[in-house]
Amino acid sequence: MHHHTPASPADADADDIPDELTVVTYTNCVEGGVTFSGTQTLQDDDLGSAGFQFTSAWTFDASGTVDGNAVTYGYDAALIGNGTTAGSFSLSDTASIAIDVSGPDVNGSINDDHAWSVVFTPDDGVWIPASGLPLEAGDLTLSGALDSQVTIDGDGTLSLTGAVSTTETLRTASSCATSIVSGEVQVIVAEPEEGLLLVTWNGCGDTSAEFTGLLP
Repeated sequence: MHHHTPASPADADADDIPDELTVVTYTNCVEGGVTFSGTQTLQDDDLGSAGFQFTSAWTFDASGTVDGNAVTYGYDAALIGNGTTAGSFSLSDTASIAIDVSGPDVNGSINDDHAWSVVFTPDDGVWIPASGLPLEAGDLTLSGALDSQVTIDGDGTLSLTGAVSTTETLRTASSCATSIVSGEVQVIVAEPEEGLLLVTWNGCGDTSAEFTGLLP
């Protein structure tokens, strides 16, 4: 269940982004065996013309069972979009994510903090006001910073801190549920060992990673 405040916000430029600060509240919504609650705020940053220009904040908590494993999830993010109705569109994404999993397959947690800058250029050059994945066909670049910790009971904690850049432009396709079908991203790793981590998309949902240490 969700509701908007205000219930019917004005949208003078008809770009599906409300002119005034609008809060969407979700209460005990169920999707894929997980129940989530939280809020999303959204406001148009350019009231004079339609475009991909907005500020949004998200705060969500979720819990449920996935493939027999109990999962809890927390998500806090601030998003800023920029672009008109054609060309390239940029998104600033600063977020904190916390996931805990327990069950027959795995017991552990993931904590991720990142600050991404994303630039997307659709092949047809036109922005379609639609949220979520998959993206339509186009080119995407990603840069920014990450600080992640993965803890698995019995195996300890893996920490990964570094800077991210796109070394081969990422290609997206609407036929892929996770959008990206090819390209490469490089992570300059500061912790736990200095080096370069290269992540390559070989197809939809098919990635490989190679780490090269910088220490002799």
